[in-house]
Amino acid sequence: MKKVYQLLVALGMCFSGAASAQSAFDGIYSLTVNGSSIGFATVQTNGSTMVAVLLTTDGSGQPSNWQALIGQITASFSTATVNARLSTVVSGVNATYSVSSNGTNLTATQQSCTPKTSSCSFANGTVVFGTKIF
Repeated sequence: MKKVYQLLVALGMCFSGAASAQSAFDGIYSLTVNGSSIGFATVQTNGSTMVAVLLTTDGSGQPSNWQALIGQITASFSTATVNARLSTVVSGVNATYSVSSNGTNLTATQQSCTPKTSSCSFANGTVVFGTKIF
């Protein structure tokens, strides 16, 4: 648990100081699948690039896995909704998600995950819902 706190402090330090959100989609999200909490994500955008870092938890709330993803925003329907396609850059797998966000909630659908191992957190087609915490 100490390592989780250290990671969160380190992430917080990266985004502290004079930094500010680039868009309404930047922030920390609580993640659920089928109504069950699975962890948290930080989402940041810079122009047409979106970066997400996910920390998933097991059923008891303990950290179990993390992923870093990056991709391009593929469509923006005004300032209210954004769509992006993200792929993993750090983890033991190559996972791709399609993401849609309105700045308050996000939906990410896993499109693929290879090779099929226990490191693939979800089956293809799984929908992950995110609620913005801040």
